[in-house]
Amino acid sequence: MELISPPFVCASLDEGADRLTLLTDSVGVGRLFEVRTAWGWVWSNRPEAALSFAGLPARADEVGWAHIGVADELFGQVSAYEGVRVIDAATCLEWDGRAGRLSVSAVDTVSSWAVPDRAARSGELIEAAAQDLAGVAASVARLFDQRPVVDLTGGRDSRLVAAAFLAADADVCLHTHDALPGDLQVARELVGLLTSPPEHRVEHVATGGAGEPPPWEAMANARAWHRFAEGMRPFSYLHYPAPRSLDVAHPLAIGGAGGEVAHGYFYPAAREELERLPLEEMLGRFADSIVARYAPVAGADPQARALVREQILGTLRSIADRGYRDATVLDVFYLRERIRRWGSTGERTGVISPLLAPGFLRAALSLTPQERSANVLHRELTRRLVPQWADPPYYPAEYERMPAAARPAAPRVIRVGDAADRDAVNSLIHDRQAWAAAFDPALVDSLWAASVAGRTDARQERVLRAVVWRGAFEDHLDEWNDRPTDRPVVAWVPPPPPPSPPSPPTAPAAAAVDGAPRPRQVGAVSTEQAPPRSAVPLARRLSRGLAATRVWRRVRGTSMGAVLRSRGPGGAATWGAAVAVGPPGADGSSIAMRTFIDC
Repeated sequence: MELISPPFVCASLDEGADRLTLLTDSVGVGRLFEVRTAWGWVWSNRPEAALSFAGLPARADEVGWAHIGVADELFGQVSAYEGVRVIDAATCLEWDGRAGRLSVSAVDTVSSWAVPDRAARSGELIEAAAQDLAGVAASVARLFDQRPVVDLTGGRDSRLVAAAFLAADADVCLHTHDALPGDLQVARELVGLLTSPPEHRVEHVATGGAGEPPPWEAMANARAWHRFAEGMRPFSYLHYPAPRSLDVAHPLAIGGAGGEVAHGYFYPAAREELERLPLEEMLGRFADSIVARYAPVAGADPQARALVREQILGTLRSIADRGYRDATVLDVFYLRERIRRWGSTGERTGVISPLLAPGFLRAALSLTPQERSANVLHRELTRRLVPQWADPPYYPAEYERMPAAARPAAPRVIRVGDAADRDAVNSLIHDRQAWAAAFDPALVDSLWAASVAGRTDARQERVLRAVVWRGAFEDHLDEWNDRPTDRPVVAWVPPPPPPSPPSPPTAPAAAAVDGAPRPRQVGAVSTEQAPPRSAVPLARRLSRGLAATRVWRRVRGTSMGAVLRSRGPGGAATWGAAVAVGPPGADGSSIAMRTFIDC
């Protein structure tokens, strides 16, 4: 079982002996869910099927949704559904119907893959990994009646996967898109190094913030994804439309999932410094860095965040107890938690991840943190598979030849506040019961208003996506349990504009010719007191300079600005001083005062 590449779940039924055996793969990517009932157990590769067969209603698991709200994934054996448990990796379930007994056994792959004498066996491990990768690539042609299309970018994982298929003499097509100029440049250089290159397709992809994103509906998309994936897709898919069914033909999807174990995905910038700390302190700091990576801004409920941190810390402690005493605990954590729960490799047939091969993972766990940071395993395996691809640098980590002008624009922030069904999202935001258990409602309200106003960044939008994902799951459960969704419609109403600054106070002016007092604005010199003509050239020069200042741009369009720009008789220049109050500027002050001239 440890030698077969994931994902898989094997089942064996001996009807004569009334015996059932179930096996999960060594990483746990293959999906197997369990529901315990008063009369026995139900297992299924779909959580809702397990509940349906058990005759139980579907409810949200609040612990699971606290995980999702903070980290966009699940940890341990928790699922999105109350009462549905995820069977762990490398587990064997044996049901003996005659004895009425369930036996459960598991292989601890974290310990069994550890290599005591790593340095002495380095060459052996790399050779075994290379054979595993080529073997997986060769098996694709035997199992699928399709020509594999393998992505080739400038990165290390895609290069290694493509090298495995080329080394296996597979009939493949290499595919690269031009979203990142560096990816396309490196991919073309790699193909040019081959003696007999395969077909290389280049796909044009619009990049950066060049255009408006197509219209999309947040609530409708989220509900569709829950119908399709039953809470197992991350909320990062929110703005994509969900497939209607799994029961349709799909092209092969060949990716590099698993390669992260060999290049320190979770390593913090201060890794070496943290490794010098006492073990418990090091693990705590590692847990903090993982949580910060998952949830970079506030928005989740502090208790939910603390729950996720404690779950992560407990897993890190368990890994350290097996002999991993440096940053390798982070790589094992990635293998044990993130790979099996985050990706879609186990969702359907035809999703192939060669870097989940046990030989590759075992070689990856044998590395030191320094070797992972230096991409040693990727480079050595590539050297064995396609030698001419081993030395070109990886993009972008090792590539410095790309000029700044060729770098793509920053991706456009796709905001929940721009969704076509804004009123539906606003109705959900007001329905606290559907989502507030794992979030800070006041912060969510603030982020929602900022999103509609176009002021949020991508990190803040993660919080709103999580809220929509959680609320839409309640709607999905209503649909699954044949209950109506009773949520009042609350249309989005823009908040009132901030009040205009008060008009400047008036003070009595010198008596006019007819003896009546004339009001004068404090801080504004009357036209009778305009400067002499000799001062006009100076005034114009000052005007041109001051008109470009930040304060004048903020004040000009306001009612105060209209007053300040008013001219006296004959169109003479108006001199004066202005005070502006509003949001703090770059200097941190909310009050700005300047002399101005409007010519």
